[in-house]
Amino acid sequence: MMKNIYAVKTEKELAALQKMVQKMWPELEQFLSFLKEKYCTVDLPRCIIWTDYETANNSISDLPLPAYTNDYRTVMVPDVDVWKKLYLRQLESYKENEKTAKVRAYYEMLTNRNILQIIGHEMAHHSDLFLDDAYEEAMWFEEGMVEYISRKYFLTEAEFAAEEEINCMLVELYEKENGILSLNDFSAHTYQKDIAGVLYAYWRSYLAVRKLIDAHKGDTATVFASYHRWFESGRTQPLTAWFENEEKYL
Repeated sequence: MMKNIYAVKTEKELAALQKMVQKMWPELEQFLSFLKEKYCTVDLPRCIIWTDYETANNSISDLPLPAYTNDYRTVMVPDVDVWKKLYLRQLESYKENEKTAKVRAYYEMLTNRNILQIIGHEMAHHSDLFLDDAYEEAMWFEEGMVEYISRKYFLTEAEFAAEEEINCMLVELYEKENGILSLNDFSAHTYQKDIAGVLYAYWRSYLAVRKLIDAHKGDTATVFASYHRWFESGRTQPLTAWFENEEKYL
C-alpha cells in the first residue's frame, strides 16, 4: 500500500497538506481500484510525496512540472493555486486577444477536481499496458493516453469538453508562432523548453490519442492492442507511422 509522505517546512504547511490529501484520498483510492480493474495496474509507487512547488522542482527534481512519478515514488504538489499560475505562464508570449482571454478565464477557475485529474495522470502511468522499453520512443502515446484516462474518470462531460477546447486553443496559438512539431519530437529534451513548449507537447499528445480512441468508438483496449502489435513487430517504424499505416488515423 502506498504511504503518504509530507515534505514541508512548517507545521502550518503540514496541516494544510494533510487536510487536502484527506479530502481527496477516498476518490483517489476509488480511481486506483478502477486502474487495477480496467488498466492492469498491479504495482504502484511505494509512496506519494506531497510537497510545495519549490521542493518538488528544485530540491527533489529539476523537472518543470510539479507532478512526476517513477517506480518508487510519486511527487505531487496539490495546491490548485500553484497549477493556476503554472498554466497561465503558457500565455506569456502571446498577445492578449479574445482567445487568450478565454484560456486565462478557464485556468483561473481550476478546482480540486483538476488536481485529482493530475494525480490520476501520474497514477495511470503505472498501468502494465504501457511497455517500459517503448516509453522513450513513443512518449507522446503514453503521456496522451494517461491524460485521456484520468480526464475521462475525474471530469464531467462538460469539464472534459472545456479542457479539450482550451487544449485546442493553446495548440493553435503555439503552432502559429512555432510551426507544427512532430509527435515523435516529444522526448526528454522537451523538458528543456519553456513551459508553453512543454505543455504544448502534452496537449498535442492528448489530442492525438483522443483522435485514435474516437476512431475506435471510444475503446481504449483496441488502441492498446495496436500499440502492442507495433512493439511486437520490432518497432521498425515510429508509432505514429504504425497507426497511420494500420488504420489511417493521424
